[in-house]
Amino acid sequence: AEARRQQELEDELWKDEDKHVLRKEQRKEEREKRRLEQLERRKELQRLLEEEDSKLKGKTPKQGNPGKITRAQIEENVRKEQQQKESTDA
Repeated sequence: AEARRQQELEDELWKDEDKHVLRKEQRKEEREKRRLEQLERRKELQRLLEEEDSKLKGKTPKQGNPGKITRAQIEENVRKEQQQKESTDA
């Protein structure tokens, strides 16, 4: 108990109560806190961006035909449709 009391007295003597030092420490802690919050915010925004990108990629319709079609391909498609109509009518 005596050693503990002696340790507390010694700690009290070494305690730094300079206003400038305390302000400096407080600013340092606030900077670190802001840095960590900003890091968390960046991670959250990155996660949301990736999630949104994955949703957009999933919704894009897949095109069976390319954008440009030749006249021969159009005629072939028309002929196939006519054959299907004839086969369903018969």
